[in-house]
Amino acid sequence: MSSIFRLKDCLPKQRPNLNIDEECAELRERRQAVVKCIESVAMRNGASSQFLNRRAPSTQLAWHYTIGQHLINILKTGALLPTDVLIQSNELPALWFSLNQAWEPTASKAMITSDGIFVGLTKEETRQVGGGLVRFGYPPELLLPWSQLSRQANISRKKVKGLEIAGYRQGAIPAQWMGCLDAIPVDNLIIEIWDGQRWNCIQDPSEGDSWVWQTNVRNAA
Repeated sequence: MSSIFRLKDCLPKQRPNLNIDEECAELRERRQAVVKCIESVAMRNGASSQFLNRRAPSTQLAWHYTIGQHLINILKTGALLPTDVLIQSNELPALWFSLNQAWEPTASKAMITSDGIFVGLTKEETRQVGGGLVRFGYPPELLLPWSQLSRQANISRKKVKGLEIAGYRQGAIPAQWMGCLDAIPVDNLIIEIWDGQRWNCIQDPSEGDSWVWQTNVRNAA
């Protein structure tokens, strides 16, 4: 039989007029719900499901890669926002994308060991510690290539060089970097999640039915 799973239906309903402690508790609950949804996708796909990916495989998009734990905040905000993390006072916040169709190495997380050693994580390790992997797709023709983005964001040539060197060391290709200086509504983005083997589409704005996972579940109750 065929089953339909809606991401919004997985989330606890928001309650109005909460104090700060209740707001934090609700946010944790909603984040856990999203992580559970992501984990269930991997389980279903590996066990008995086929995911409906309605976008033509030849269509290449630029991707914003992130971890599952960030998905709930992105949905709550309703948009991908430019980041001002680690930027200088004269720089403008930017929203980063990559043309790498598998994974952007600079999106991998890092951790500090008990010995104080800074260690970069692999894609799989990032998935494990981040509650899954998520990517948001957007047409590259609507974004700025790295050379233009860095200039418009007022990133110094020295910093550009440093970012590129760091990217190469992580296995990235700076020529694949893209981005913009504006927020992009979630409704305008394709959303995919990584199940450990491949990316699965859970939202495609080109289709009329957003926020839908359609799976063929065998032996369903």
